[in-house]
Amino acid sequence: MDIKIIIIGSILVILCILPLVFAGRGRKNKDKKLVQSLFDFANQNNCSITEHEICGDVLIGVDEPNSYLFFMKQINQEVVTKPLNLKEYQTCKVKNTSRGVNNTSVIEKLELVFFPKDKTKKEVALEFFNSDHSIQIVDELHSIEKWCNRVNVLMG
Repeated sequence: MDIKIIIIGSILVILCILPLVFAGRGRKNKDKKLVQSLFDFANQNNCSITEHEICGDVLIGVDEPNSYLFFMKQINQEVVTKPLNLKEYQTCKVKNTSRGVNNTSVIEKLELVFFPKDKTKKEVALEFFNSDHSIQIVDELHSIEKWCNRVNVLMG
């Protein structure tokens, strides 16, 4: 009788754990493909990625020696890509678009905005988070601040 309970319990535990294992593997494979696409994107621009990060549906990387930033964001089934020559920009800042709801601030959009050295050119905004596309913010705020500081050092 005890052996039957142990077997049934073991089977139930395995059935509960298997979906988590498969989900983890699926995410890991997806991340590998995204990173490879970032490296391929950099190679197309005669650069190589020296540092990168995945944050939600955003993939960002930098080629330090060539002062290039590569940005990729997946929105639904479409992938938006943007290479930036950091030598053409003087600084970047985090733009946090929020609205007030019941005495609390709700983030609607997070962008990393680049200000060009040439005043005749427009600013470039890289969207890390948009409440129209994502339900909740995860690590985007921490990530965008980290990359803003990192990029400003490279442009410095």
